[in-house]
Amino acid sequence: ESVFHAYVCSSMEELQTSMEIDASVKASYSVFSADAKSKYLHSLNLTTNSVTVLIRAYHKSTSVSSTNPDFSDEALKLLNSGGVGNFVKKYGDSWVSQITKGGEFIATFTFFSKSKEEKQKVEASLDVKGSYSGVDAAVSLATKISNALKTTNVRFSIDRTLIGYTDQNVPDYSDKDYKSKNAEEYTNALIQFGNSLATKIPDDPQTLSYSISPYEDLLPTEINFSNVHQNRIKFNGYPGRQGWASMYAELLAVSYTHLRAHETVLD
Repeated sequence: ESVFHAYVCSSMEELQTSMEIDASVKASYSVFSADAKSKYLHSLNLTTNSVTVLIRAYHKSTSVSSTNPDFSDEALKLLNSGGVGNFVKKYGDSWVSQITKGGEFIATFTFFSKSKEEKQKVEASLDVKGSYSGVDAAVSLATKISNALKTTNVRFSIDRTLIGYTDQNVPDYSDKDYKSKNAEEYTNALIQFGNSLATKIPDDPQTLSYSISPYEDLLPTEINFSNVHQNRIKFNGYPGRQGWASMYAELLAVSYTHLRAHETVLD
């Protein structure tokens, strides 16, 4: 399966969802070592006033699901002896129920506004929000990025990462050159590169996405997993209620916002 998508994201939460990063690893990429996308996301150092245009092109090679895993004798012994806490320490609170592998190209074009008002100007200049499928939609975004750079005066950064492919020549540029030369040309080059790459079979497939399912879906009712369930809700949240993971991510964004403001004062 080959897919090409473009997104305009005005928050960390929107970017995480668009990149298909599981809720349980939003706060820390160390939870799952294969999740290179979480590391990439954290490296962007986004602030609450950031606006990011995301380009994703990926080729899904394999997808494996596990709907009814067996517990080991040791795990069952811990559970039956009432040692739920010890069980969770050793095995966690969930299992990986689905893994998709393949290759992916990610490019992000981030506007780091210093204030809410500046952020709104950037959003107005881009004049788009949400997700877009296909190269034509992404190309129109390239024009809007170029126009936003001309009509706003905010710090701008281009980042990209390649997962599952080796020996591929990603179009090169520097952030400084991007503004002084043809921004639209560079953006289109990255878009065309991603679109072309998505049709190629990855030579070194990596984990692109995964799903996590709670153990209590498998456990008999006599095993009390309610405390673990409640802690998970507090961590991940649910529709209408923010969890600790999301709050932590927002706290990081606020911290980076204050740091950028301090750097501006020093300048």
